[in-house]
Amino acid sequence: MATFGLRAKSLLLMGLVSLLVLLVATAVSWQVVGGVQAFFVEQYAQTTTALARERLVAPVSRQLALARRFASLTSTRDWLADETDPGKVRRFFTEARSYSQSFEDGLYFVGSASTLNYYLNDRSGPESSQARYRMRSGNPANDWFFTSMAARAAYNINVDTDPAVKGVKVWFNVAVTDSDDPAVARRLGVAGTGIDLTGLLQDYRDSLGSGITPMAINRNGAIQMHPDWSRVAMNSGAGGIEDRQTNLLAGLSPQDADALRAAMVRTTAIDKSIELLSVQMDGAPRLLAITYLEEIQWYVVNAFDPAAVQPARMQTLIVGAVVTALLLLAAVLGIGLVVSRMVLRPLHQLQRGVLAVGQGRYDMPLPENRRDEFGDLSRMFRFMAQEVQRTTQTLEQRVEERTRDLAEANRVMTVAQRQISDSLDYARLIQRGLLAKDVACTDAAVDIGWLWQPKDVVGGDFHFSRRIGDTLILGLFDCAGHGVPGALMTMRTHAALEQALADTPPGDPAAVLTRLDALLRDSPLIGPAGDSRFFATGVDAGLLMIDTARRRAVFSGARIDLYSRPPGAVTRADVIDCATGSRRSLGDGKPATFSTAEIPLIAGQCLYMVSDGILDQSGGPEGFGFGRHRLLDVVLTHGTGGAAAQIAALAAAVTDYQGPLPQRDDMTALCVRLK
Repeated sequence: MATFGLRAKSLLLMGLVSLLVLLVATAVSWQVVGGVQAFFVEQYAQTTTALARERLVAPVSRQLALARRFASLTSTRDWLADETDPGKVRRFFTEARSYSQSFEDGLYFVGSASTLNYYLNDRSGPESSQARYRMRSGNPANDWFFTSMAARAAYNINVDTDPAVKGVKVWFNVAVTDSDDPAVARRLGVAGTGIDLTGLLQDYRDSLGSGITPMAINRNGAIQMHPDWSRVAMNSGAGGIEDRQTNLLAGLSPQDADALRAAMVRTTAIDKSIELLSVQMDGAPRLLAITYLEEIQWYVVNAFDPAAVQPARMQTLIVGAVVTALLLLAAVLGIGLVVSRMVLRPLHQLQRGVLAVGQGRYDMPLPENRRDEFGDLSRMFRFMAQEVQRTTQTLEQRVEERTRDLAEANRVMTVAQRQISDSLDYARLIQRGLLAKDVACTDAAVDIGWLWQPKDVVGGDFHFSRRIGDTLILGLFDCAGHGVPGALMTMRTHAALEQALADTPPGDPAAVLTRLDALLRDSPLIGPAGDSRFFATGVDAGLLMIDTARRRAVFSGARIDLYSRPPGAVTRADVIDCATGSRRSLGDGKPATFSTAEIPLIAGQCLYMVSDGILDQSGGPEGFGFGRHRLLDVVLTHGTGGAAAQIAALAAAVTDYQGPLPQRDDMTALCVRLK
């Protein structure tokens, strides 16, 4: 019997479900409260930022309009064009005195481009028509003037702060030109006014609640207003220096800075729009509310601390959770009693009967007399137990029969595999025996090294050596295919080669290849319906004839090249000489024409031939073929050693380059070193 029965599991499951429902309800409630809180924070941020925009726009835009009008006065233009004319001086200061009544503090200033004189008057002292000082290029205090003169814009706005008194002054620098047409206008100087925003900003900051940092930035992100006076960018409109403290964009992460730039673009395009943006500022999360002041080309940015708005109190959620939990507990107990009486008790009776049947006592009474699902289940289980007993007996008999059949099949497969393996081993011995007489050649004039590495037990490559008088004949042949078909092709090609050598005069490898090509074509392999093109019967060949007495060699090839390495230290670029064979295979396609290349021989010189199984072998990190360059690297590195040592070095280089990749084709190579 189970120690942790269905009754306990059912009660536990209902309890867990009740707890899960409670947790989900609590989480949903918390999300709802959080969403409402976030909504009100966003609404408060938009309202506060809109108010800041209206408070700043009115006085600043008014002073900017007055400054631009003051700079465009005819008297201002005439005077700056000729400062020495007493009449023009008198008219300008008379009109400026009247015009200054509309300026904040009655302040106006003028900088002359021709004389570099700087004039300034305000209510703090008597009016004077004398210049206060002469401006100099290179003086940081005068950078605002020279930057304004060089700028393309008609005006710029600079912020000047005094940390000692926590004051901020906004200067409107307007270019004075001699014409209203920008295409022909010449700049005569800079005129404008200033406005003290200290009191306005203080009133605005005092009206805000805790957790809100009001700022204003220009298009480049330079801070124009900030509660912390040290963070205001001095003379930013005139090209002042900024850093992470005085530039809001520089103080944000690259992602947040890009998002803020995008928000600035959107507020610039839509009049009086407000953008909300969540960023990390000074290591803490902040909600930024951004709006654009077109009149002065500033962006008002209010940074809200989400934690400043106190979250909803938890008492209501706790009380609701406790009440819900009690109701769920009562529901669980009531459902548990009903389930126990109607389901668990008859199920327990059925469980004892099933346990008895499982022990082989099929006569154990089951609650089959019930007229409900339990009675149906008991009767069906009784029928199933009887079917299981009959099926088990039948299955055991079938397993014994299938086991005997499988053992016999394995025996037959083992015998067949052994026969195939023995046949391949015998075929290898036959192929090696037929080709052995061709590779055992030794000569006093040359040192010969061979590499023959079939892809399978037998292969389609073979090499050939024969001495006829003073002529040493060396050949390398790559028949189409590999494995058993390739091995059969080598037998056919070898027999044809013997015939070709007998039919041609010695010392002419091109004639031998021409005759061999004709013999292979005269006995084509016939496929289905008499089609000889069904089979790939091409043979790549390289045939070298060395006259050891005259110290000369003649080569001819069909898709196999001959490489010659002079003795001593050499380089690939200018020493290695390649005698190129024909680009057409023997016995494949149309008849080919073969030419010969004569090679003078000197002591220590090495000659090489390789089949495409070496050149095409894939390997390395990219899986490319071994290729000619790597072959020539081996020749250059090991070309001064014996022929057998060079062949061993080539085999090691190919194996190392191949790595874990499989061998693609048969590999055959020849090295001849002149003594």
